[in-house]
Amino acid sequence: AYEYGQTRITDLYCEAPFKIMSPFYDGRHTEVIQMCASAGLLSGDSFDLEINVGEGSDLTYTSQSYEKIFQSTGETTQKNTRINLAPHSVLYYMPEPVIPFAGSAFQAVNEIHIDSTSAFFYTDIFNCGRVAMGERFMMKYFNSRTVVYVDEVPVFADHTLIDPAHMDYDTIGMWGGHTHNGLMYIYMPSEVPEIELPSGIMAGASRCRRGYVIRALADRGEELEEFFDEIISCVYKDQEGMQV
Repeated sequence: AYEYGQTRITDLYCEAPFKIMSPFYDGRHTEVIQMCASAGLLSGDSFDLEINVGEGSDLTYTSQSYEKIFQSTGETTQKNTRINLAPHSVLYYMPEPVIPFAGSAFQAVNEIHIDSTSAFFYTDIFNCGRVAMGERFMMKYFNSRTVVYVDEVPVFADHTLIDPAHMDYDTIGMWGGHTHNGLMYIYMPSEVPEIELPSGIMAGASRCRRGYVIRALADRGEELEEFFDEIISCVYKDQEGMQV
């Protein structure tokens, strides 16, 4: 919630192995980092995350390290995320990339509800596996569904399915030999300026019913994170956070 000139955590509940670090405050803007005491998500794990951003709040929510999806022993690893933005709030939801290990089975469902007066920046980065260990597209599957609503009207939907048993993802028109895939969605209450994509990375941008979506390919997660940060800087972000 936005109180006394700061965005503050007013209600928090966590279960092991997850917890939240003490927030970092910078004027109106606050950064929250999610920590995990476990090495990663195991077969059969089910992780539910809900973020409610109060009216007038300005928040960055990220994670401490890459999220590792371990080999499945027959059960799917599940992650469900629900995000709600109250009026005149701002959220930069930018978790660290996901690494699906060989033999992993991962299902993610992301549901985002935005008030039309708010602003939202969302990134989702994942790679093809532990390349240095010789694991390239060796997961059982990686399945991620995302739906964004503005004033309860669906404005963007994405379904990413990596199923190596039925598709070659190293071909032209797919990943083209790259190891990392990134998705970015941007919504602002005012018209988003025309986005000029930074050079040096393979990417494309499209208008959605409301907002923009950007897809990019790279060979390091850091490349995509820097690329998306540069886009945010171009769109508009100052030291006091976004004013909406």
